[in-house]
Amino acid sequence: MLRSFRQPSRKKSPLTAKPLRNPGQSLDEAINQLLDEDGLTMIVTAAACLSMIASEWWRWYANVPPKPVHITIFY
Repeated sequence: MLRSFRQPSRKKSPLTAKPLRNPGQSLDEAINQLLDEDGLTMIVTAAACLSMIASEWWRWYANVPPKPVHITIFY
């Protein structure tokens, strides 16, 4: 039994103009630009500094001798 397959029809979209921007899209783009360019660098730097501070306080609290190999591998 042979089946006949139709060729896909070549339809054109009735929409000719570009779609409008979403509400708040420019504000969203501005926020993303600030976070990508400025904020991310500051957040990563602050997190690295805070982790170093926390590890030093933990070393002081636990009375653990310094181990520079661990901190060198970590950073």
